Amino acid sequence: LYRAREERDEALKEVEKLTTRAESAEKEVEELKDALKDAAERIGEADDALENAQDESRTNRVAVEDAKREIAKLEKEIEAVYKERKSDKAAVQEIEKRMSDLQNNVTLAMNGVATAQAERDAAVKATKAIKSALESAESLSTAREVVEKIQV
Repeated sequence: LYRAREERDEALKEVEKLTTRAESAEKEVEELKDALKDAAERIGEADDALENAQDESRTNRVAVEDAKREIAKLEKEIEAVYKERKSDKAAVQEIEKRMSDLQNNVTLAMNGVATAQAERDAAVKATKAIKSALESAESLSTAREVVEKIQV
């Protein structure tokens, strides 16, 4: 009888330990659920940032192409001005100034494309990190199910 009581007491202690571990695991699962919600929000934000960066990149590429066409047009104008009016330096200088301005615009647009690409890359990395966190959370959820089975 004494030994049976001791075994019962030990079994109760073990049940208490398992219950405490299960409660702790439940708290951790709740924290992970909150983390999953946060991660989902961050994924949404990262997707939005990625989409915005791609839109800006497309816009900048169009601007670069437009500027290149304008530069080619101005180069032809310069050539025509040199042939037709060798003495009209003011017109040539104006065209050269416009061409220089367009070159600067091309440079700015190309920098914008590079910036948008960097933002897109950062958004992709953030999305991968968040997906990794979600996979970890799923592993912990599986651990919780094991703890629940042990309780039963």
